[in-house]
Amino acid sequence: MKTTIKQFTPGGRAKFAEYVMYAQNNETKLIEDEINKLVLDDTYTTSHNSNTIDSNEIFSDRFSMIKYIADGVLIKDREKWHDEIFSNWGLLEWLAAFYHKQIMKPDNDKRSGVRNVTAYNFLIMSGARIVNDEEKLGTFASTITSRHGICFYLYYYSKYLGKLRFLLGDKPYRASEITEQLFAGMEDRLSNNLLEFINERAAQYTDNWANVAKKIKIKSSTDVFGARNIVKLETCIRNAYHPESMEYTDYKKKLIELSELYNS
Repeated sequence: MKTTIKQFTPGGRAKFAEYVMYAQNNETKLIEDEINKLVLDDTYTTSHNSNTIDSNEIFSDRFSMIKYIADGVLIKDREKWHDEIFSNWGLLEWLAAFYHKQIMKPDNDKRSGVRNVTAYNFLIMSGARIVNDEEKLGTFASTITSRHGICFYLYYYSKYLGKLRFLLGDKPYRASEITEQLFAGMEDRLSNNLLEFINERAAQYTDNWANVAKKIKIKSSTDVFGARNIVKLETCIRNAYHPESMEYTDYKKKLIELSELYNS
């Protein structure tokens, strides 16, 4: 299904939330015909721009998905990105609806205890609350919002582009724990140096993303350089130094020193 890029009106957001919450609470899938009708319904949508995207585009990983979306959504005037894109909940939820089949848990994923539909993967939420249209990114707690299927991946892609290939390498329907940890609360913790450190470790291997992630243990909650711990180390450096202005060799040395200190 091809269409120009749209965004939900407040009524469209409410209707989409109704479908999402029903699917989550009843442990079922989103009904494809309902969602496809909703994303094209002039009663619930308005035009965002005239670029065309295709819901039948199949993405091998989240990086290719976000790059494809970014080509249609990101505009030349970066000063407008915050309001027109990253705080435009109608747009971000419309994109999640448009690509709902690739964000939902697929039939061949046999993980137990994982819902087909989880609300915070589709809706912009702060805790259990759906964020109001007037609220801006960075003004409310973002721990749950950082699990949205589009929002923060697009945000980080806009800043780091191709450098994010490893960080966003997972399947489109799998939430990236590292991305969730990087933007929690109201704080963006990613720096060029941290991104280079992650990519440098990943570059030792030529395997696919899932196997590389296992080898460098980025998803591990206990490994010293797992998602949770590496973000804690980055926060320590950020509190004492200016990581964006540090030379990478100095940053890497300090990160390793801190990791040894915390794990001694």
